[in-house]
Amino acid sequence: MYNEGHRLLDELEKACLLEACGFGSSKAVRMHDVIRDMALHIMNANSAPWMVKGLGLEDVLDDSEWLPNLQKVSLMTNDIEAIPPSISPNCPQLATLLLSDCRRLHEISEQFFQRMQGLKVIALSKTSITKVPKSVGTLEKLNALILNGCSQLSCISFLAKLTSLRKLDLRGCTNINEVPDGLGMLVNLTYLRLSGTGIKRIPDGVVCKLKKLQHLEADYIAARAEEVVKLRKLEVLRCRFENVNELNEYTLHATTLESYILLIGDRTNDSALYDFWHGLFPSDSGLSNCGKVIFMNVVSDIRETCLLPRDVEALGIRECGRMWNISRFMGLEEVGGSGGQPEEPEGQLEERTSPPPPGDHFPSLKELEILYCPNLKRLLVPRHSCSSYLTQLEMLKIRGCHELESMTVKEESLTSSTSPLPPDAFSQLQSITISSCAKMKRVLTLELFMLLPNLQTIIVDYCEEMKEVIGGQELDHGATSSSFLSPMPAASPGDQLSTRKLTLVLDYLEELESICRWTGLRDLIHEIVLSEDVDRGKRWWESLEWVHPEAKTALEPYVFVDTLDRGRIPLRECPSEVDSSEVDSSEVDSPEVDSSEGEQ
Repeated sequence: MYNEGHRLLDELEKACLLEACGFGSSKAVRMHDVIRDMALHIMNANSAPWMVKGLGLEDVLDDSEWLPNLQKVSLMTNDIEAIPPSISPNCPQLATLLLSDCRRLHEISEQFFQRMQGLKVIALSKTSITKVPKSVGTLEKLNALILNGCSQLSCISFLAKLTSLRKLDLRGCTNINEVPDGLGMLVNLTYLRLSGTGIKRIPDGVVCKLKKLQHLEADYIAARAEEVVKLRKLEVLRCRFENVNELNEYTLHATTLESYILLIGDRTNDSALYDFWHGLFPSDSGLSNCGKVIFMNVVSDIRETCLLPRDVEALGIRECGRMWNISRFMGLEEVGGSGGQPEEPEGQLEERTSPPPPGDHFPSLKELEILYCPNLKRLLVPRHSCSSYLTQLEMLKIRGCHELESMTVKEESLTSSTSPLPPDAFSQLQSITISSCAKMKRVLTLELFMLLPNLQTIIVDYCEEMKEVIGGQELDHGATSSSFLSPMPAASPGDQLSTRKLTLVLDYLEELESICRWTGLRDLIHEIVLSEDVDRGKRWWESLEWVHPEAKTALEPYVFVDTLDRGRIPLRECPSEVDSSEVDSSEVDSPEVDSSEGEQ
């Protein structure tokens, strides 16, 4: 249903009958006035007439202007304030009535709908009505009741009578705090939107009655998983499950959906989750671009028995309470919330955790965000029982995990013949973001970096103890280089490295000493991007102490600064250099830059 609608819109746009407008999540289409007039002319010539009036109409038309053979009427985007009892058009064939975007409209009389018994579609979205006339409840043929954005509307009391209704849209009706009475009686309903209302949960026994439902959009509103899984025709799902047990129930019994966005845990209206639901993530975040998303928010009861669908494409984990483990699924160690609880030994976890299913762990997962989980110490914990780890993951973002120390097990536990990852693990990873992780001293070891052939971007900021972006042994000596290049795609190591272009974005790294001590990295760096604050980025650059003075000149062509007004510009095009004597030592550290950096 959803894909078919978008296909038709795409065809009309390609035929120049519609024009694209808006951008990002607000992308829309519009019709040119000439095309609109032509379409109305064709419709009125070949079928029962339409009536379209606007813009600026202040009073609804008199009964005499409503012809008995009208089938469709649009009074959208007018300045009508009220429809009085004296207006009661006799339009028995009228099927569609559009009053959307009449933002001043606050009252509709009961008499208005009494002689429109053939109505199938009523659109009153973005009006100021406080109630829907009870006479709407007598419209036995009504298929769609569209009320989204009616922020003054507080209740609908007649739904049980609308047994033919297929679409009910209450999105943005912020004054509706309870599920309307009679919702469970709408046995033919295929499309239901409750997002943006004041409803906290859907009462038990309602969802399971809507057997024909294909699209359920409830966002923050809690639903019972055991009822949702009974909707065998469901295609699109957006709702909240209150705990992990509900998620497990859904994962075990749900059918395959075209798309889903599931919030697990607490209901919250803070800005981060508002952005999540409404697709307002910054462009560097992928969650909103994926069709199958799970966001675990302030969950206190996660255990190693947490089950996630194998087709999940994006996973967000935020402020999850207590210690928990999902290594059986994706090779992650403890990702947990409140401190003070001791970590369980890895051996004990291994004994208590059943083996993972054969094959890849989450073969569709592309985006992973972990936010404000203070007990996370090491992200990747390879286990001999796991054949592969997130082979399709493209973006990894970690923010506010103050105990995070490294991406893998401790480096000293690896030997020269030990790979930190199984073959093909994270082979599609393109972007890593580490932010506000106070104890992290490096993003990657050099060994791990060499196992990530598609890594293009590393973003690091606000990490107080960060010493190196890529750290570890030199790969210029001995067999270390070849042994860690071997898992990469078939090609010579030189060819593999020559095709890689790495962008580094660095900001607020007070203890940074080196980007990487391996001289081979010079052939990989495409850009080094400094702070959005041009003055601060320039001061930091000028304050660096170089082991080899010529290294600064060699590296400078690769250094850029992000600016709000001019975009990304080369450092050399920034305002004149700041006198190093004017640099405030309290603001900028002066790390000694390794000469290997300067040879980039």
